[in-house]
Amino acid sequence: MTGWNVRWQIRSVRARFPWMTPQLLAIRAGLSVDAVRRLENGRARTIHLDTLRRLCLALECTPGDLLAFVPDTPMPAKRGVSPRAERRSCDMTRVA
Repeated sequence: MTGWNVRWQIRSVRARFPWMTPQLLAIRAGLSVDAVRRLENGRARTIHLDTLRRLCLALECTPGDLLAFVPDTPMPAKRGVSPRAERRSCDMTRVA
């Protein structure tokens, strides 16, 4: 079983506004430039919900746009099982 990490997508969302620098985002969101840079670089460990709300308002997006969940380690591929056979084995509606 793998664990999951949260990755910030602030840079990619901010890229929709070519004129928006980290400094301008900080001003629009009412945050410090250092806080914006920590979030963009993945150095922030926690975030207040109010900070998330401010970023969403400033970037005209939702929290789902700013966050991505990625696995810690790549999940191993199953060998020798076709995708069709795997779907059949997982189909809970079929009764054998």
